[in-house]
Amino acid sequence: MRSIFLRVFLIALCLAFLQGKAFAQQYEWKKIEIDGSRSGCKAVTLGSAKESIGRMEGKTYVAPSGRRIKGRTAKIAKLLLDSQDEMEPLKVIIGYAPENIYKAYPESPLSNLFIDRIMAAVEKESGKKMDMGIGNFGGIRKNAIYKDILVDDICSMFPFSNQIAYVVLKGSYLKKMVEKMARTSFQVLGGVKIDVVDKKVTRFEIGGSPVEDDKEYYVATISFLLGSGDSMYLANEALEVRKFDKDIDEVFYEWIGEMTASGKDIVYGSDSRITITNTQQK
Repeated sequence: MRSIFLRVFLIALCLAFLQGKAFAQQYEWKKIEIDGSRSGCKAVTLGSAKESIGRMEGKTYVAPSGRRIKGRTAKIAKLLLDSQDEMEPLKVIIGYAPENIYKAYPESPLSNLFIDRIMAAVEKESGKKMDMGIGNFGGIRKNAIYKDILVDDICSMFPFSNQIAYVVLKGSYLKKMVEKMARTSFQVLGGVKIDVVDKKVTRFEIGGSPVEDDKEYYVATISFLLGSGDSMYLANEALEVRKFDKDIDEVFYEWIGEMTASGKDIVYGSDSRITITNTQQK
């Protein structure tokens, strides 16, 4: 699966280079509508490559509209067409979302789904109850999940190799961490209820109870945040660290597969786990 994703990424890199564009250090994936007014091209579905994006005749690209094109465009088209057989597995529909599951700050359906699934997966792997979850917005590389959910949607959303893990942290450290987030910006959190007014934490609860300084909390997370990822350094203050041989994308493939097999749609929402109020004038 990752070799397929690498091929897709290299094609995208080639396209950007030919257009004289440079990739930013931070990026995210978005779905866009294809304008096939000149070529007749449309989004490729399973088994529809030739009908959707055309074919090659020698060094000439023949678009679905019948238009014949040579030169640089034909070379790029050949790269795309040659990759279609390997990309077929990415076009398999694995689930259905009746409404878009979107990402937004400080909490949203997609970010909540992301961290809640990680918490559940860590509980399953470890056999321990997770009190809290900590993820990162930068780890979600798509803005939303749309209706027919493809393998490609999950592969694009989580393109990096990040394993699920847990750490045991004191409540006093978690308080400091959340207070810092309140002053700067929040990451993706689960199992919490946090209210912030004018960058000050007015409520911080885990499991419905106020956080206690000396209490030890089991916190589900991802391997990227154990070290220096997003300057979190979670392992540095941990009383216990355990990482599992399961990537984030695997967690989602398994969960969506289970939901689909049981005839359930993929539905998720916001729950106001983090509320931010600014009363002061800028």
